[in-house]
Amino acid sequence: MRASPTKNLGPALPPRRTFRPMKTPASSNRPRPDPEFPAWVCEQLAELSALKSRPMFGAHGLYSGETFFGIVWQGTLYFRTSPATVADYDAADAGWFQ
Repeated sequence: MRASPTKNLGPALPPRRTFRPMKTPASSNRPRPDPEFPAWVCEQLAELSALKSRPMFGAHGLYSGETFFGIVWQGTLYFRTSPATVADYDAADAGWFQ
């Protein structure tokens, strides 16, 4: 049987945005995962404009207005990154979403 020829699929897609975890201070003694952790995160981010937390696939999506910027999943806060912000996370030695 002959192998089918490969097809040109066009230009490569731009890199996908990824999520980066927020490092919690070593002095933080909050047990994780904690069912109250999403509410605590929202308290810490209360200065953000129009902050909302919505259930999302067993986690909590974080929004400022309609802009999605992070997710709380299994006791960890992950921030959405973009090519414009990735250098800031690298400089802070924030790990990648695994």
